[in-house]
This record gives sequence, structure tokens and C-alpha cells, in this order.
Amino acid sequence: MITLPHTGMRVPTDRIRVTHLAELPIPTSGVAWTADLCVDSTPLGTLYDHGRGGDTEFSPATLAARNLVAGYVDQCRDADGHPLRAATVYDHLADEYETAEFVVSTAQAQRYAVRLFNEWDIPQLRTLTLPGDAFPDHGAAHQAARILALSTASARAQMWTGDAWTQVYPDLTPSQPLEETS
Repeated sequence: MITLPHTGMRVPTDRIRVTHLAELPIPTSGVAWTADLCVDSTPLGTLYDHGRGGDTEFSPATLAARNLVAGYVDQCRDADGHPLRAATVYDHLADEYETAEFVVSTAQAQRYAVRLFNEWDIPQLRTLTLPGDAFPDHGAAHQAARILALSTASARAQMWTGDAWTQVYPDLTPSQPLEETS
């Protein structure tokens, strides 16, 4: 199994993925979206979220695509190895696409990608720029991301380091006891 970097979803292959996503704001209920689902460059169908709080749905291009995606969904797991509902798999595939696009564009702009999580563990993507920064300086960005997390009352925060999300708040390193001075 392969663990996807942005959602932590475990998948049997990384060849099935979203290749394009389009959003449509819905004034009273959120954002509706459609996403093209492909295996490599072959279209499998379209994912739909109507923006009304219902499940994300898959509309297959062919019967073979429906069967392939159903088998894929059956094998997908969360980080703890538990099976996922089809709608959750579809949402995670869309999240992987959107987050990957975000971290690439952020790095190209020589900025840092940060994820802030609220008390319900819902992520919000933010861009961090350091004044006078000699990009990449992950040590300085790590400290700035901690300050950002504290200033936004985030439950936790992570920073993209180019190949993985690193926890920056709360600090996961064991605290060192203060030395007494005489």
C-alpha cells in the first residue's frame, strides 16, 4: 500500500488520481465541485460534490471504469488501516490534488506551505513568507509557522518541507528541563 502525502490515505496504487478540479461557489451552502478521475492519463469518469453537504459521487465513463474504481475504493484505508467509505475516498483524492497544486505553486513562489487545523481537525492551507528570506530556510519558517499557529488559535499546524508535512505546533519534541543556575 502507498500512503498519499497530503491526506494520509493508504491506496493500492498512485496511478488513480484526480487530474483536474473545478469549483463553483454555492451562495447558501458552500462549494460544489467536479473533478476528472483518471488512471495514468486515461479518463475513468467524474467525481461530483453538489456543495449541499451530501456525499461525493462518482460518475464512471464506462462499466470497466466503474469496476476498476470500485475495486480501488474497496482496498483504500485510513492511516490506521480501516476501510473507507467511497465518498471519503473520493474526497481524499480531490484533497490530494488540491493540496499538491497548492504546495507546488507555493514552492514555485519561494514561499512555505502551512496547514492549520482547527479543533475539529479541519485543515486550512496558508502561505508563509519570511522577510529577507533566502528560500528555503525551513528552520526559520518552522518558527514562524509556530507563531502563526498560536496567533490563529489553531489546534495544530504542519509545514510542507518539500516531501512531507512536518508538525510545527504543538511541538512534538520532548521538552528539556531548565538548568538551574547558582
